[in-house]
Amino acid sequence: MLAIARFNWPFYAAAMAALLASLAGLCFFNALPLKLLCAAGLTGAAYFLVGSLGVSHVIYDRSDLYRWRWLDRALRGAFLRRAIFCHSGFDEASDALRLRFDRCEWLLLDHFDATRMTEASIRRARRIFPPTPGTLAAPYDRWPVPEETSDAIFGLLAIHELRSERERSAWFSEARRCLSPGGRVVLVEHLRDLANFFAFGPPDDQAMPRDAIHDLAVNAVKDPDPAEQDLGENVERVRVEECHDGSCAGSRGG
Repeated sequence: MLAIARFNWPFYAAAMAALLASLAGLCFFNALPLKLLCAAGLTGAAYFLVGSLGVSHVIYDRSDLYRWRWLDRALRGAFLRRAIFCHSGFDEASDALRLRFDRCEWLLLDHFDATRMTEASIRRARRIFPPTPGTLAAPYDRWPVPEETSDAIFGLLAIHELRSERERSAWFSEARRCLSPGGRVVLVEHLRDLANFFAFGPPDDQAMPRDAIHDLAVNAVKDPDPAEQDLGENVERVRVEECHDGSCAGSRGG
């Protein structure tokens, strides 16, 4: 939660200023319309501060997300010898994963593109938390990885920085190319749903619908033969399983 506040501090500073100004207006104004206006401003600012930071605290600090018990389900039956960790400018999990799977050979890929990812928050994140030493800069659609050499590919709260369906599909296609038979793609993402709306406001192009995540994973990993695709999901060379709210794991068949 504190990291989110640091990366987005101008928004929270503006909300705090609006809250204090509205509170002062309630105290000093006597006209009912002005009091109602101040009450509305106070409510909105308080909702933003308490709602977004409170939900972020629950999601990132209090949930199982970084305790990794859900990951045991996602990787059940998998043997990790080589794994890829992908991020889009802010690496908050590779150290913990490398400690958890210390016998695995890890490759860290950074998809950050300064010409496309222009949000101030991601730039602050990179300034406060520089990429882990040894991380390779890699376009989202061209990874410096041989085919079928990785037992697991992780994209944790990173793929939403690829804003278009074409970009996200290209990422999954690269994951498919690099994944060894029986390997797993583990994805954790913000969901575009009612809970996200109430917590963080109207949806934008960062949050991803649950069905869109599933469809991108299936379409990228399943057999590309059109004759087989017409037969339906029985021929898909992928298993997509929801393991945690907002996460899924896909496994490639042999």
